[in-house]
Amino acid sequence: MSATDAASSEQAQSPTRVWWIYFAVMAFNIAWLPISAPREAGTWVDLLTGLIALLGLVGYILRKSFGPRLFWRGFFFVLLLDFVCHAVAAAMERKTDLVFIGLAFGAVLMLPLFVALWRYGGIRIGQL
Repeated sequence: MSATDAASSEQAQSPTRVWWIYFAVMAFNIAWLPISAPREAGTWVDLLTGLIALLGLVGYILRKSFGPRLFWRGFFFVLLLDFVCHAVAAAMERKTDLVFIGLAFGAVLMLPLFVALWRYGGIRIGQL
C-alpha cells in the first residue's frame, strides 16, 4: 500500500470517526435526561425518541438497515415536531434571555442528527 492509498483510506474513514464522536455526545445527552428531570413524563418520552434516533444514527453510520425506510421517514418528522414543540415551549416560558442561546445551541447540536435521519430514511425533496 502506497502512502497515497493510506492517506485516501484514512480520509474515507475520517467522516465515520466524526459520526461516532457525535453519537457519543448524543448518547451522553440522552442518558442525562432521566437524571436531570426524572419525575417529568415528557422526559421518558424524550428518552424513548432519543434512543430510537440513536438507533437510526447507528444505522446511518454503519449503512445498515434497522427497519423499513417508511418508518424512518415518519420518525424523522416526529422527531422534528418534537424539537419544534420543545423550542416553542421554551420560547414561551422565557424565564431568561439565555433561552434563545440554549435554543440555538440545541438546534446546532441536533442538526447532524436530522441530516443523518433524513438521509437514512431516503427522503427526497420531491416526496414532501
